Amino acid sequence: MSGQFSLYYDDESGNRLGLGKWPGDTGGTMNVPAKGTSSPITFDEPLTGMPKPKDPGTYILAFKGDMGNEKKSETSIGAVVGRVMKFPQIQISPPGRCMYGIADGAAKTPEFAKLKAKVSSPNLAASNLQSATLWAVARYRERVDYAKDLTKDPPEPASLGQTISYASSVPIPLEAAQLEGLIKGQKEMTFEFKSKPIPAGITDLYLRVVIKGYDKEGKEIIAMGTRDLSEPTHNIFTNDTDLFLYGSLDAAFKLMTKDQVEAMKTTDEPAYNAIIESQIAYWPYAVKYELAFCPQEIYPMPPTKYDVVYESLGAGEFGRALTIADRSATTLPITAHKLTLDPLVKRYGETLTSTTTTMAINQEFDKTFQSTAPVDMRGLEYHYGSGFMEAYPSRAATFTPEQLDNLFTSLEGFKLTGKETVPISTIDE
Repeated sequence: MSGQFSLYYDDESGNRLGLGKWPGDTGGTMNVPAKGTSSPITFDEPLTGMPKPKDPGTYILAFKGDMGNEKKSETSIGAVVGRVMKFPQIQISPPGRCMYGIADGAAKTPEFAKLKAKVSSPNLAASNLQSATLWAVARYRERVDYAKDLTKDPPEPASLGQTISYASSVPIPLEAAQLEGLIKGQKEMTFEFKSKPIPAGITDLYLRVVIKGYDKEGKEIIAMGTRDLSEPTHNIFTNDTDLFLYGSLDAAFKLMTKDQVEAMKTTDEPAYNAIIESQIAYWPYAVKYELAFCPQEIYPMPPTKYDVVYESLGAGEFGRALTIADRSATTLPITAHKLTLDPLVKRYGETLTSTTTTMAINQEFDKTFQSTAPVDMRGLEYHYGSGFMEAYPSRAATFTPEQLDNLFTSLEGFKLTGKETVPISTIDE
């Protein structure tokens, strides 16, 4: 037997499109022993940027070559056989916290050792599976010039890896009762990528989930599904209490240090006394900082569980948490709980705030590479950032884009570049 296997699918317009060839056109071998099977092959499902399949999960496997004594000639190409394969679909959706993965940007080599996702497969109801194995495969391109502080972002096409990489999770055995749960509803699963964690410096990230099992007659059943994910998004959290904002942003304001505020006792005593009487902390202080992504509790109710916790984030320090969400997500809510560790802080010692984070998209779409450029605050590159500082006379206000631009411009004189990222104390990976 000699020849080539090809895999195809039909798109919504009726066109039959190729997904792979084994062996490839450039050479190589593929051994299929008599009455046996080849080693596993991998192929990419029709993903974003490719025409949508007419019938998801249905593929056509063809063989072209010599299967026996028939031989190629000028009028014959040998044997040509085809087989239509139908895979039951697995539906993948975000976990309760919205983020599939969370990683610590302070790590020497940031990476995702776990991904969470809700999984269901109602199409397996007719398969009569008795037991099965569930696992996930992350598909991505690894960048060749990635810097974990994003100083080399946004990625350029020349920096993209030329080959597709895969990372497989630890297989999870499923008994009949667990399979029934996946058929009747969604179940949140944690996939552990122990042997090969997912790097932070990647583009074109997809998550594939596979179920493989056997029915009562011993027939092999395979179900699969794929989800397009965002690329790792850098979230920066800064403690800006090393600075004090004096004056309202809608008028003249100054960013001052503790020493500069105390110097006002001599240069502008009435203003200094007003700050003291307000009981607003003008000095640097450390905080415990807790973050919940997409909490179940509606703000201003405090979350019962936090995904990222910094036990002590000092003044002029910052943390960096990396997250992975759906590619289609635009903004996702974050609730932040700040608890002051300085007993001298009388006002705003404990606060709960709600904001939204954005997603980083670095992938090819419709044959065009799309990338997300980072923004800068205090010399730090990030996709989403939040910070807090004390202010007089008004601590909380709604700022216009122009006022925020003025503030960020002023912050350029107080860069945190060169400081080490504070490690996350507790993380729900």
